[in-house]
Amino acid sequence: MAWRDLRIIERLGLRVPLFQAPMAGAQASELAIAVARGEGLSAIPCALLSPNAVREHVQHVRAATKHLSAPIHLNFFCHTLPPANPEADKQWQDVLDPYYQEYGVDIAPLTAKGALRMPYDETSL
Repeated sequence: MAWRDLRIIERLGLRVPLFQAPMAGAQASELAIAVARGEGLSAIPCALLSPNAVREHVQHVRAATKHLSAPIHLNFFCHTLPPANPEADKQWQDVLDPYYQEYGVDIAPLTAKGALRMPYDETSL
């Protein structure tokens, strides 16, 4: 059975119904460039990026796809961060500590403020 409703594909100017999933922390601009070159909807996951980094990624994708009129999906998280709870954080870290030790995982970068999925808000503008 063929998909008959192509309005979104036509509206975005896509050749194929390919929508890239924005995966914060698991991809960079290169995947967005590849999807755009394949004439799908590319995506840049912005949750872990500073506003300047978002601009840099968009410029990189645009420069690499300048011969195309490729749309780019910018994905932001619009939420309120929960209040810090160091006691609760220590509890789950202690439970998982044997695994961190076994596999040599340094959790310091994972628990730093910069590793959070930051919300898109007034400070992001």
